[in-house]
Amino acid sequence: MRYFTLELKRSIFNKRFLISLLIVMVLITIGGFEMITEDYYDFSETLLWTFFGNSIAYIALFWTIIGCIPWVNSNCIERKTGFGALMQSKIGKLRYYSSKFVCNYIVAALTLLIPELILVLILIPLKGLTNITLESCCDTIYLFDIAINNPLLYSMIIMMTTSLATASYASIGLTVSVFIDNSVIVTIVPFVVYAITYLNVRYTSLYFISGSFIYDINDYDKPYYGIRTLMYIMYFIVFYCIYIVGSLKTNEKHQVPHTKTI
Repeated sequence: MRYFTLELKRSIFNKRFLISLLIVMVLITIGGFEMITEDYYDFSETLLWTFFGNSIAYIALFWTIIGCIPWVNSNCIERKTGFGALMQSKIGKLRYYSSKFVCNYIVAALTLLIPELILVLILIPLKGLTNITLESCCDTIYLFDIAINNPLLYSMIIMMTTSLATASYASIGLTVSVFIDNSVIVTIVPFVVYAITYLNVRYTSLYFISGSFIYDINDYDKPYYGIRTLMYIMYFIVFYCIYIVGSLKTNEKHQVPHTKTI
């Protein structure tokens, strides 16, 4: 538990995590500036268009990369510095790799969750929680009843959906780092996976395996609640298993020989 706490602190209190937060804040500001500043758009509508339904909602395009920036390449760095080998000798391989996987998952989720919380706290006094315009012009959106009757719950669903999706795809990047020792490649692979699945299964029965399905609340219809939840669990379990098994199998290849101390 002590090492897990240390790993979590290292993953959060680093420059790459702060850079990720700044990028998200900039993209949110660009994508939602009109909705945030105009009285016409209410609380739920502003959240909706800022993250999904706006032509300049760039966060909907780059969330896969942003979530990977903080900690996905930590494997690559620690193999080169020998820190990983040192910690494995002290706490064991399974504990080391499990802590890294879970911490990467958490910090990736926080890259979107923290800016989203800030935006919600800004919108509550700015917009209020009475959705008038949404009721009159956007009655075709998913979760319409929740958006109208319980805007705070609506915002929580958005935050949960986007943060878990980001964490899920960051798990892909960390898993790839077991086999590819290149920080740039492991950071962009999740985006490539997202683009490929989006372009090839967007309008097919396999759409549920795409990143868009687990991220975009516009597709969060009631029949898909269970499937979407199962997909989050599946991403975590599947990539955790691949990551742990792959790490243990390739450990000898990357391990730095121990030196005797006098």
